[in-house]
Amino acid sequence: MTEKSWFASWFDTPWYHLLYQNRSYEEAARFIHALIQELKPHAGASALDLACGKGRHSITLHQAGLLVTGVDLSPSSIAEASLSATHGLQFMVHDMRQPLNSKFDYIFNLFTSLGYFDTIDEDLQVMKSMAQMLESSGTAVIDFMNAERTIQQLVAEEEQIRGDISFSIQRAVTEDQVIVKSIAVHTPTGVYDFEERVRAYRLADFERMFQASGLTLVQIFGDYTLAPFQPSTSNRLIMILKHA
Repeated sequence: MTEKSWFASWFDTPWYHLLYQNRSYEEAARFIHALIQELKPHAGASALDLACGKGRHSITLHQAGLLVTGVDLSPSSIAEASLSATHGLQFMVHDMRQPLNSKFDYIFNLFTSLGYFDTIDEDLQVMKSMAQMLESSGTAVIDFMNAERTIQQLVAEEEQIRGDISFSIQRAVTEDQVIVKSIAVHTPTGVYDFEERVRAYRLADFERMFQASGLTLVQIFGDYTLAPFQPSTSNRLIMILKHA
């Protein structure tokens, strides 16, 4: 990874957090509680929150009785998450393409935190790292957008206003199925341009990566209430994984 990677610069700005400030801890808590009901982890199970952001999922997982490590590439996000650190809840800056020298009972990769890299091979490396860090009887969870529905409902242009900051947003899909969001941040001191790029992986794409990394898909859900997955209508693609 270099300093020129778009996610390394954009995700670490205060404007990124301002634009997405409506992401609620309540929604995260409801989703985590639904997962806990489904997975039934034992008290004291170890969990890795991979690409944890400011730690909203990590905090709820810890409150549910898990020993949680949250990692993220953004130093500013980890700095804020670390304000909530306590016994059994720790945070660190880490690139998820590289495995930690630890094993976990559960690994969570939530809220579309894959598909940002330049190549598919880099996302495959994330899968391989997950497999390496997962205990032999462990469970991994990947929560991704439902790409088919996301593309069908893509809003080409919009403007978001947050106080004296406005965001001009344009969206498009490239020929190689990358959703590109161009963001112009209008501030009192100038205009700053950023870009988000996420590869529009479908279920079949994930299944190929799982097979290549030693993981196997055991269950699929379509939203944060864990309703069944419907390719054309579900909001999310939530995948439960085990070792192959």
